[in-house]
Amino acid sequence: VDASMVDASMVDASMVDASMVDASMVDASMVDASTADAGVPTSACRWFVNDASVAGDRFTTAPGDDLAEGVAAAPFASVGHALGVAGPGDVICVDAGTFDGDVRVTRAVVLRGVRVGESGCSRSGVEAVIRGQVVVTSTAGDVTVEGFRLERPPTGLWRGVNLVFSAPRFQFRDTVVIPSLPAGGFSHLGYVAATLDTAFSAIEIRRIAVAPLQNPLGASALAIPRVTVSGSAVVEESCFTDGPTSTVLVFGDFAALTLRANRIDNTTDSGGGLSIGSGTITALDVRGNQVIGAARNGLSISATAVVAGAVRENQLTGNGRGGAGFANLAIGLALPPEVLVRDNDVSAPSLGAVSLMGPTGAVNVEAPCQWFGSADASTVDGLVTGAVNARPFLIRGDDSDPLTPGLQPAPGACTGGM
Repeated sequence: VDASMVDASMVDASMVDASMVDASMVDASMVDASTADAGVPTSACRWFVNDASVAGDRFTTAPGDDLAEGVAAAPFASVGHALGVAGPGDVICVDAGTFDGDVRVTRAVVLRGVRVGESGCSRSGVEAVIRGQVVVTSTAGDVTVEGFRLERPPTGLWRGVNLVFSAPRFQFRDTVVIPSLPAGGFSHLGYVAATLDTAFSAIEIRRIAVAPLQNPLGASALAIPRVTVSGSAVVEESCFTDGPTSTVLVFGDFAALTLRANRIDNTTDSGGGLSIGSGTITALDVRGNQVIGAARNGLSISATAVVAGAVRENQLTGNGRGGAGFANLAIGLALPPEVLVRDNDVSAPSLGAVSLMGPTGAVNVEAPCQWFGSADASTVDGLVTGAVNARPFLIRGDDSDPLTPGLQPAPGACTGGM
């Protein structure tokens, strides 16, 4: 199932095991219903920005001028100028066009591009293009960046990071990121990156696309490294391609971490797919993701501790191109019974890799009802290594609900090896 083709409104909420997630950890205010479709009313905008053209415009009716009033009929010409006059909570609406220069967000605002409400994974046409680095350093409260296309500047020193954020509550949505190699080393761990050692109350990343780039220099497409999140952190319905370490890298302490319905394609670079590193996670939900072709592990979980949650209904296939020592699904710690690991497609690992790798030690991770691509018990046994109990396993790999992201096993199919 290609997650980018799935209408999120078709996802059956009854499939979510609510008992595994502490609802008090989920910040409902992070879900902005106003971005449900592309027809966002301009009445939500406090300030308006446009380039020198009205072609493709949706928010404004005139070319931009920084000496203008910043209204729809007389917009500003630069994002930086609008940020300079905006107050806390203001919405800045940026129309179609190209805007050169770094953007620094130092107060609680919504920075809204013309493609708000439209997934970055499947769109074409006009864009609000920022050619420069977006740096979010606000300590005043909520910051939202949505509806843009981010590219490197046409001239000057480029350190390779399209967006870096450290606002306490940060939302990044509906944006296409076009990575470019830096002149020298990277300043952060990813093209989209949280600042190291930052405390957040909530992070939401939805419907973004980090476009293809074979990158030998060490940056992930998305990095949320060594952070502390007291509320919810969500990466959902996004698509990422390639990375020399991990395409998506997440590690730190999280009250609630959700990674759902993302597509990760790493068929041309040397890194892994989705990596969850050291730190304590109170509630983990990894569901409906598609990870294919990684040279290392497709999905790697090596947190210090996971208290409760689920790793299920993911499609993790064709990973481990690096051969022995890699797997479609690699679990590097002993998980308690409160963490469900089941109903994943872990078939067709690359030559020399395995489908499922458990931790070292005497305590098995319980991981029943996986699809290994075979109903033969001896074949399945050869695709499993480490301290993990993979029985019973699925004897069929057909998807009973193609409209829902990930693998939805057929009823009664989990009988292999019994």
